[in-house]
Amino acid sequence: MNRRELSTNSRAMVVLLGLGVVVASMAGCSSGRTLTADATPPVGMLSGCYIDVYDRYDHSGKAERFWGPAIYSTLNKGKHDWSKRISSVTVGPGAHVKLAAKDNLEGQAIWLGPGKSVSDLRTLNFDEKAQSIEIVPLDKARMGSEE
Repeated sequence: MNRRELSTNSRAMVVLLGLGVVVASMAGCSSGRTLTADATPPVGMLSGCYIDVYDRYDHSGKAERFWGPAIYSTLNKGKHDWSKRISSVTVGPGAHVKLAAKDNLEGQAIWLGPGKSVSDLRTLNFDEKAQSIEIVPLDKARMGSEE
């Protein structure tokens, strides 16, 4: 393969990757596929399927975004230990989120709908209680009572 053919093939790959992003964004949060670092962005990134958590009220302090669709059966592993530390949250526009007071989505729980922002989880009697999270795409939601 000569240099010109390689360049043309590279441009074709970029176009295909670009189409992959469009296809992924049209697919929405529900595809749930696992992506590698060199693949297209997480589907949740394209469809708003996430929750932002903060360790202080008014969306301040340390923060992290959890991408969906996913179940985080425990929050005390990984980069940061979020178990019993979440004080405020913002749900992405493409997700419903369950916060549970015990690992494996057990115990007391609350559901938050798309775009819901709670600057103080004390108002829902759930400050620093969350120990697991389920992030569900809009078309797959199976909630109890939603806040």
